[in-house]
Amino acid sequence: MIRLLLFIFFINLVNPSIQAGWIIVERTSGEGFEDAPESTLYIQNNMIKSVDHDHIMIIDLEKQLLTFINPSINGYWSGPPSGYLSYAKNVMIDYLKAEIVKADEFDKPYLQTMLEDLKFDMAQGNDVVSFIGELPLELIMTDEIDRILGYRANQYLVFLDGERIEEIWFTRDISLENEYDYGDFRSFVDKMSWGGMFQDYRSTERYIHLMKTGIPLRTIETLQDGSVIVTEVVSIEQQHIHENSFRPPSHYKPISLSELGVDLGL
Repeated sequence: MIRLLLFIFFINLVNPSIQAGWIIVERTSGEGFEDAPESTLYIQNNMIKSVDHDHIMIIDLEKQLLTFINPSINGYWSGPPSGYLSYAKNVMIDYLKAEIVKADEFDKPYLQTMLEDLKFDMAQGNDVVSFIGELPLELIMTDEIDRILGYRANQYLVFLDGERIEEIWFTRDISLENEYDYGDFRSFVDKMSWGGMFQDYRSTERYIHLMKTGIPLRTIETLQDGSVIVTEVVSIEQQHIHENSFRPPSHYKPISLSELGVDLGL
């Protein structure tokens, strides 16, 4: 889910009392995605909602508020991104402890090292750039051009430490420079991510600078195991979105993240 949110933007009209939001539908395909599922993003007035087949996530950048909604149980959780991060790390610690008990003599040292690294990471805080430095990222625009949804898209290749990790088909036909600060969004995402253990290349200065000038319409990401994930925008529509769309329904009950069943991918 967190991958779909890396290309979000919003727009303010000249009349600040009238908001024109964006509805963006993306399709993801690759290993692990049997039916090429679609996810929908709703963006307006510094608020972002991501909806997939069974979960809803809302980010309010001004209030620094994160909300998860599970329609199947009429429940939701709201809190700061740091609250989610604390929950996620504690779940991971409990998971590793259980795996260590079951592990054989070969896997146990590896799992124990992961557990100690995670505990160390929790003590360091979340300033990943100052902790491990700026990642060695390189962005190269090629001569390749495509038309996606009627927009001209240039191909960019993304290299991390010399290894190609992503291909982006990027359009500047939709200008974001004066409408949305991608850096603010990345800052929010980093606060709910894994601190010093993992730094996301999308939070580097080079990547943020590019994203402030347009929007990716197709990305092809190569994972560490060699598998490929393709995410493509299949529709973009601009329209007013009622502000209640960025709130949990009034009859939903606040519950804990564990009760909500937030999937950490374990």
